[in-house]
Formats: sequence, C-alpha cells, structure tokens
Amino acid sequence: MTRGDLVGSRWPGRRLRSAVAAAVAVVLAVIGLSAAQPATAAPNHYAPSRGTLVGDPLTGPTNVAFNLKTSAACPAGTGVVNAFIDRPAAGWTEVLAIGGNTDPGSVTTGIPMGDTLTGIATTSGLVLGDGDYDLTLVCYPDAFGSPATAQFDGGFTIAGSTYTFTVKGKDATTTTLGVTPPNQAEQGDPVTLTATVAPGTAAGTVQFTDVQDGSTVTLGAPVAVSGGTAVLRTSELAAGRHTFRAVYAPAASAPFLGSTSAPVQLLVVGSGQLVTATALAVSPAGSAAAGTPVTFTATVTQVTPGTPAALAGSVTFLSSGATIGGPVAVADGRATFTTSLTAGSYSFAAAFTPTDPQAFTESLSESTPYTVTGGGGGGGGTLPPFLDELRVGVAARGSGTVTDPVTLAAPSPCPAGSTTVTTRLAGPGAWKAGADVIANGLPSTETGFNVEAESVASTAASAGLTVVPGAYRYEVRCLDVDGAVLGFYLGRLWFYDATHWLNQDPAKVGIPTHATLVVTPDARAVLGARVTLAATLDQPAAAGQIRFQTTDNSENVTVLATVKLANGKATWSTTRLGLGLYYLAAVYVPDGKAYNASTSPEVVFASTKIPPPLPRGAATVTGTPRVGRTLACNGSFLNATSLAYLWLRDGAAIGARTRTYRVAAADKGHGLSCRITASNAGGAVTRTSARVRVTA
Repeated sequence: MTRGDLVGSRWPGRRLRSAVAAAVAVVLAVIGLSAAQPATAAPNHYAPSRGTLVGDPLTGPTNVAFNLKTSAACPAGTGVVNAFIDRPAAGWTEVLAIGGNTDPGSVTTGIPMGDTLTGIATTSGLVLGDGDYDLTLVCYPDAFGSPATAQFDGGFTIAGSTYTFTVKGKDATTTTLGVTPPNQAEQGDPVTLTATVAPGTAAGTVQFTDVQDGSTVTLGAPVAVSGGTAVLRTSELAAGRHTFRAVYAPAASAPFLGSTSAPVQLLVVGSGQLVTATALAVSPAGSAAAGTPVTFTATVTQVTPGTPAALAGSVTFLSSGATIGGPVAVADGRATFTTSLTAGSYSFAAAFTPTDPQAFTESLSESTPYTVTGGGGGGGGTLPPFLDELRVGVAARGSGTVTDPVTLAAPSPCPAGSTTVTTRLAGPGAWKAGADVIANGLPSTETGFNVEAESVASTAASAGLTVVPGAYRYEVRCLDVDGAVLGFYLGRLWFYDATHWLNQDPAKVGIPTHATLVVTPDARAVLGARVTLAATLDQPAAAGQIRFQTTDNSENVTVLATVKLANGKATWSTTRLGLGLYYLAAVYVPDGKAYNASTSPEVVFASTKIPPPLPRGAATVTGTPRVGRTLACNGSFLNATSLAYLWLRDGAAIGARTRTYRVAAADKGHGLSCRITASNAGGAVTRTSARVRVTA
C-alpha cells in the first residue's frame, strides 16, 4: 500500500495538511525532547541522595558498554533518569552518560549506558585519563526541566584501558572455596564446602552453587557468614562431575561488595561405578606444519582397583573446549582421530563419555598445548575445502530464521571413494559437542552440489538443545566404506538472537533491526491535547537513539525529537503539535556499527480542532405553566463542556438564568420559553424552546 492509498482510505484528500494550510498556520514549533537539565548545584549533588550506584560488570574495558544498577528504586512519579560523570580537574563536569531514559523502573536491575566510556569521552571532546571519576544517576519527574527528586552516588577508576567501579563507603571482598574431600568422593559420603570471605569482618551470606547438566543450581539455602567463613555439608550429591562456586552477598547494612569464588571440581563416584582416567597423546608431538595430518590418541583406563572391566564409551576431542573430532568409539581402551590444522596455538584435550554411566565415571584428560606452524606440508588433496556461504530457500540474500531449512552449497564434489555424507552442527555453549543433522546421506558427484539440512530448530529439538546467539559451524564429512574421512566442508552461520541468523559475521555487517511506532491517542487528537509517540526496537540490546519525525506534502522530513534508547524502547510526548495531518515514523540511529539502522512503518495522525457541540433535539419546557409552579428547561448536546440557561417572556429576557424557573404573577397571560447555550473549545450553539402560555 502506498502512502497515498493509506491517506485516501482514512482522510479525504491526499494531504489534509494542504487543505488546512490555507486557513491556519501549518505546524507550530514542536519542542524536542532532550536530557533533563542537571541542577545548578555543585557536581555530584543534583538532589538528595537515595543510595549507591554500581556498574555491571564492576570492571572491564573502557571500550565496552556496561549497565548501571542502583541500591534502591527512584521515587514514585519518576519519569526520566539521567546519569552524569564528573571529574572537574580533568574537564569532566556534568558530562551526560545516560539521557532521556523513560524506563526508570529498571534502575535496580540495570540500565544500559548506551555508549562506552571511550565513546562518551570522544563525543564530549574530553580525554579519558587515569584517575577517579564520580558517576551519579539522577531521577526526574519529567524531561522538561522539573527539579530532580533523588540521586544515586557511585564512581569508577580508570587505569589504562580498564575501568573499575568503586562504591562510596563500601570495600571489595574476595571469596575462596575449599571442598573436603578434595578431587573425588564416594556417592553418599559427606562432602563439606567451606567458603572463606575476606576481610573476616564482612557480614552477609554465601550461596553455594553447582553446575549440573550444563545448568547452575543452588545447593540449599544461603549460609550466614560467621567469622569470615560459611560452611555447607551434604551427603546427597549425585554421581558425576560437579563444579562448585561460593557466592558472597553482603548484608544490606554491611559496607562491603559481593564476590564469587573460583570454581572447584569434585568427582562423585556412584555405587558400583568404576573410576576412569583419560590420557591424550598427539602425533607428531609438540608441533606440526599447517596442513600435515595430526593424529590424536586417547587412552582410557580403569583407575578403581580390582578386576578390569570392559570399557565401553566414546571420546570427544577438544580444542580450547570446542569439538574438533568425535565422538569416536573406544576400542580396546583407545580412540583415535586424525585431521589437519591451520597455523596457530592450540590447547587439546580428550573427554571420555561412558556408554553406561552407572558402570563407569566420565573423565577428562589434562590439556596438551600444541603449535601448528605455517607451511604447506604434504596434505595435498586431503585438505578440506572451506565453504564460506550459506543459502536458504527464499532468504538467498543471506539471512534466515530458526525454523527455516538450510541449504549448504559445497564448491566441489566429495573425493573419489566417498560412499556416505554426514553433517553435524556445532556452536556456542552446550552446542560445542555438536549435534547430528544428517547421519547417513549419499554423496553427490556434481560440482557445487547442495546439502539439504533441516532447520536449526529441528536439530535443536532432536538433540535436546536450546538455540542461543553466537557463531555456529556446519561440518559436512565425506566418508568411505570403512568410515574414514576423505574430506569435509565447513559452513558458518551466526545467530544474532535466538530466532534470526545471518550467513555473515554480524560484527562485520551489522545486526538487522526492525522499529515499530505506536501513537497515543490513535489516529487523531484535539489541538493542544497530549500526544505520545512510543517506539520499540526488536533488538533490546542495541544502543543508539530513536529519531521521531514527520513528512510534509513535498516529502520534506521534520525531526520532532531525538530520544536515547533504553532496553529497546524510547518515548516522547508533547502538547504542542500544530493543526494538521502528520505522517509519523520512528527512525533507529545506531551507536557504532554493531546494529543496522531501521525505520518504522509510517503512522498517519491528525491534530484537529474540536467541532462545536451538536444538539440532540430541540429544547423543551416541562412542568405546569401556572403561577407558583416550577418549570424546567431541558436540552441535550454532544461534546458540550458547559450549558447556560436564559428564560424569556414573550421572547424577551426576564433575567432568570437557572435551569428551573418559578412562575410569577407577572407571567400570567404571557408565553414563557427557555434558551440553552452549549459551549466547548470549538464554539457555542443555542437552542430555544417553544413558548408555553401561563393561563392561571
């Protein structure tokens, strides 16, 4: 639908603004929304202090944005939140860090800075030098200069390219964790977790956590810290490998910051389980030239004394935690995998997964550092070709959704002798081990053949995995009759959220965005009424601004206001829209190149005058027209804001101006009538009743 079609369907004429312009001024000046102005008091004293402010995370690179969290909520009635950086000695005075945030309810859970400290310095023409800075979050009733009602105080220190948050009056803590017995325990035996919090005067609680099946779970209720320690004892740990942490939370009144311990692992051996150990050997040892075959051999042994049992299971070969091969079945205590590698530094490991976890424990080898140097080597035709492009159905432009089937376009056929094609999808988090997409396909002899793969959603459902943002890798393997790998192809896609993917790295091409706009009230409003424009971006993590704009008859654009995004939302309201028709849109203007700009669909909106009241019938006089009796004047009007009454004798006013009138002796023999005047901002209308004759 064209703009003209839309307008013609709702309003008479192509542009109502053209018709109105001859009679009234086209558009009054519209006030743009900006950050609420800071108080004129000394820096860091904008309003009464309500609590403290910290960054999340507490430390990090100055070129990476972070969130701000407050120790309490803004006062009731807060409509706008700003944040200011102050370091007068270095020229930082009331430098805006967050402006125009219209979601003050999120201050306790985290408000995005929107820009990095490096970016704020560049925009402000300042230098982000080493030293201490004050950072203040300020709560305002609105964005139109009303005095601030509260502030939250915080600060950070810059050292080189790193920021570290401090909290006024609060000290950092460290938490360490010890597990007894160390390393290994029998299922059902008591295990003691001891957290030590320094300094020892820190009051609060420790929550012990454990990683089970890839998810973090809490162990019991928080334990109070006493004398710098908190202890949890349990005999109910399930068999398997556990990863414990201790999380210290300070008491509300304690002048300390929270802290988390380093992870500590414990292998819990189930009843009847035999403990295994895995060792990894890499050949050639230590290093190899790029492209030459490298062989990984994992040896799995039974550690538990007694009669050896037949080990059954598989080994997955890892590089820095990511799968590079397998799972490979264990035969006679060994599993072997061969591949060629590109130049670089690696850290290899082998993970054993038993077929019967009730019979054997899992085990992980120690890490093996490895170097692959540049150079050709003798790999020749065994080197894998690389697939850089993914295409999918109608989304050949390079994007798709989690429910779309995926077509992998291979640049060349499988090597001669290939009898089977397998396809596996690996990615971030729990996807590192990979999931089978095609287990037993037939190879093609065509050049540039396509491998048809199911949607990522189907793969995730089959493997019991959840799609998360990040880079994913398809591995298409060509196998011979004995299962040996003769060649493979690699393809990539990037999920920039849990639903949409690109076939290029979004860090290079930007993440697509979609903006929407809602105008309240819908369609039209009376001149001078409050109108609110609310924009929503489908990428809540995107930083930048929303530019609210309107277009005139000649397609000229007028910017009404520019508002900083907060959690994917931006809102602007005004009572100063001039008389006429507006073609409104919300334009997302990104900060940096991480996200692409987008414009919402256009919303047509009219600012109109109020029509005068509409009579709903004639005015009437009710009652008995006799001396001493009371008459009433009646009338009904649509959109009237006030009604005025006037009584008439034979058509001449007699001074009575109330709805009811008591008939006087002077009225005998005359005709009485009433006149009603209905008014509103659009004008007035009058109705006069028929006369009633007073006979006695």
